[in-house]
Amino acid sequence: VGLLGLSVALAYPGLRVTLSDFQGHCTGKDNGSVLHNLRHNVTRNAPLLGVGHGADGADSRVRVAELDWRHPDRPRLWFPQQDTLVPSSLDDGADGGGRSLPPLCALEPADVVLGTECLYTAEGTRHLFGTLAGALRRPSGACFLVNNSRRTGSHSELEGEGAKYGFAIEQLGSLSDDESTANGGAMSTFAPPWDDSEDFVLLRVTWKCG
Repeated sequence: VGLLGLSVALAYPGLRVTLSDFQGHCTGKDNGSVLHNLRHNVTRNAPLLGVGHGADGADSRVRVAELDWRHPDRPRLWFPQQDTLVPSSLDDGADGGGRSLPPLCALEPADVVLGTECLYTAEGTRHLFGTLAGALRRPSGACFLVNNSRRTGSHSELEGEGAKYGFAIEQLGSLSDDESTANGGAMSTFAPPWDDSEDFVLLRVTWKCG
């Protein structure tokens, strides 16, 4: 978890990188989640990344934040790890189940947003564009998405939804599982095992001019 973001942070030591996900994904019986794994991976690689451990994350160029696209104005800081947790409640966008959460944090607008396999439903696509509307720096910010073509939706659907927020959508290319394997690469997907080949598309999301 977090391989892409960690690779970018390691390759470009001058950049500030925020890795994000949603705690509701892949929650296990031991209360672990994809965010627990993401924080663990960043912590484990902290010496390589040269990151700080300030109380509010201000002096750390690599951070982990929980970002619920339904409530994009309420990100929570998971790394640097917090000593103080706050009780959840229904009115703070949590599940109200009494679990304790890391505190809210502020995320500055991003010059570049990278996403892989994050579009699954039409509702999720709407929430993603709504989140990007507040997260992507104007007017030069860009978002690059690699997604399974079966779950991405048609290009006209993406254009229509993105246009509601002032975005232009461009497909830069496509790649199949077979092509990646032939080039020595690897692809992973949540597709059923009876699918022999998967197709992926590369999209660029930018602000429309004017």
